[in-house]
Amino acid sequence: ATQRKHLKYQMEIFLTRLMEVVNIENNPKITYEHKELVLDTIVRLYKIPQFITQLYVNYDCDLFTHNIFEDLTKMLSKNAFPQTGLYSTQFLSLDALLTVIETVERPKSKIESENAEEYLISSHEQLMSLKYKKKLITTATELFNTKPSKGVSYLQDQGLIKDEPSEIANFMKTNPHLDKK
Repeated sequence: ATQRKHLKYQMEIFLTRLMEVVNIENNPKITYEHKELVLDTIVRLYKIPQFITQLYVNYDCDLFTHNIFEDLTKMLSKNAFPQTGLYSTQFLSLDALLTVIETVERPKSKIESENAEEYLISSHEQLMSLKYKKKLITTATELFNTKPSKGVSYLQDQGLIKDEPSEIANFMKTNPHLDKK
C-alpha cells in the first residue's frame, strides 16, 4: 500500500516550495544550480508511474487543496521558452512537459493494469464535476472571507448547501480556508 495519502499535505507544501524556488527572481540565496536541481527533482517525480495522474486527482480535484498540477504545468510552460539563450533549466522543463504528454498519450489499458487495486481513478465526467464544485467552493470561500452572509448565500444559490444550520456548520467546519474570526 502507498503512504501518499498520509503525506498529502506535506507533499503539497513540498511541491509548492519547489515551485517557489524556480519562480523566485533575483534572490542571491537561490542560484541557477538550485533551480536546475529543483527542476530535475520535478522531472524525476513525474517519471514515477501514476504520479501525474495522482497529482491531478489528489490535488486539483480535491475541494480544499491547491491546484498543484495546474500550477506546476504553468510554471514549467513559462520556464520552457527561452528569452535570451538556451539553458538546461529550459530542457528540464520541456522534459517534464513531455512526460505529461506521454502520460496522457499512454493507452488507458496500460494505466488500468498498473496497480489497479491501489488507485481508483474516477471518470472524466466525475473529475470535471469535482473541478467545477471546487471552483464554486473557492468562490464561496472568498465571498465568505469578505462577508460571511455573502458566502453562505452563494453556496445556497449554487445548490451546494441547504438553508439549514447543520449544513452551514459543516461547511464552516470542513473548509480549512475560511477566515473564522
